[in-house]
Amino acid sequence: MSELQSQVLVIGGTSDAIVEITSLLKQGYRVLHSRFSDAITLETPDSPMLKERFGALDTDGFVELIKKENIDQVVDAAHPFAEQVHVSAEIAACQCNIPYRRILRPDLQGLDRYSHIREVSSHDEAAQLCTQLGGTVLATIGSRNIHCYQSSLHKNGQILFARVLDDPQSVNACLQCGIPSDRIIQGRGPFSVADNLNHITLSGARIVVTKDSGEQGGIYQKIEAAQRAGCLIIIIKRPSV
Repeated sequence: MSELQSQVLVIGGTSDAIVEITSLLKQGYRVLHSRFSDAITLETPDSPMLKERFGALDTDGFVELIKKENIDQVVDAAHPFAEQVHVSAEIAACQCNIPYRRILRPDLQGLDRYSHIREVSSHDEAAQLCTQLGGTVLATIGSRNIHCYQSSLHKNGQILFARVLDDPQSVNACLQCGIPSDRIIQGRGPFSVADNLNHITLSGARIVVTKDSGEQGGIYQKIEAAQRAGCLIIIIKRPSV
């Protein structure tokens, strides 16, 4: 099969995926873009060589898709914290005997210049540190794990603000775990330093919690805004997977 006929599966609803898709299309590949949902708007290239699908897949799902669509290689550009996606996609590619390539975001640089950063390895550890430090918390970690923060902070008498996507699923996840609507900040990145600073001021946060999603995830803007606001920032390190 020639490169012009080859079809590549690109995984992920990220800016990294768009970069890979654009490059592959320019090289003459056909591309199937697979991502969890269309909640995040991406500027995908307009090309007859590009197809898109939505929905979560486990290993068996990826294997079925690879065989059905005659995929020749897999490019994994999923979010750094999408651990199960990375594992499932790599296993599926191995089972189908096709190449698998993972897109890795560069490590954070220059963190030793800041004294207001605390790094942890998990959401549970971050929530525990928040209770130890005390004060109002602004969580910018999405809605999937927000419940563990609300549970811990509520018991400790602390206030939690959550910044999440402006879609019903994300907002409902916050409401269902007990975060009132006036403590839910809805929006879509990328957020500037000024945006982050405004949200910190609005919430009165002493602590900002974020995941290390790299430069593409706006981590440096959060770090700078937290420093200007005089509050701590807890960074959850990327999974080793």
